[in-house]
Amino acid sequence: MINNTVWKPVKDYESLYEVSNTGKVKSLRNKKILALSITTTGYKKVELYKSKKKRSFKVHRLVATAFIENPKKLPIVNHLDGNPFNNCVENLEWCNQKRNMQHAYDIGLIPSKLHKYKKNLLDEYKNTDISLRALAKKYEVSPKSLSRLLRENNVIVRSISDSKDFYKIDKMKMVSMFDNGKGNKEIADFFNVNKGLIATYRCKYKKGVLNL
Repeated sequence: MINNTVWKPVKDYESLYEVSNTGKVKSLRNKKILALSITTTGYKKVELYKSKKKRSFKVHRLVATAFIENPKKLPIVNHLDGNPFNNCVENLEWCNQKRNMQHAYDIGLIPSKLHKYKKNLLDEYKNTDISLRALAKKYEVSPKSLSRLLRENNVIVRSISDSKDFYKIDKMKMVSMFDNGKGNKEIADFFNVNKGLIATYRCKYKKGVLNL
């Protein structure tokens, strides 16, 4: 908790306004604290005037710009406690989009899709021939996170070498299609498997390391 209020000039409005480390904004002309309003996305904002032109600013960005160094030029200001009304400098950090989203998942602002679709993900991977990458794309989760979820629930993550039995691919037929100039998509559709799997087999075939 910050006990002492510190004021610093608002960037580009240095002679007109100041912002505090507690999230208040004041006019230097009349020494009054400005009223704040709420954006449609739930953040506090303030309207500033210069040369008879009005602009709206999110308060948390004013605070971060004034009080927190940003040498890496990170684009987003994150609320550490998830409360967009708490614009105290101790509650703010500069971050990138990835960190912002991960933090939102970590503190429960965004329900994790892995948690939300856990049963679907596990059942579909165990009971169908869908690849890990294709399943991750379908549910908009990262392949790495999905792989971790599967292993945590004692589901064996299939390797390419497991595909002979699981995918029931006739490799001799597949090689014949390679030799006849068939494309990966056409072959994948024929065997009803992911195109990436066929591409992997083709690469091994060209290198002479494909086990038939």
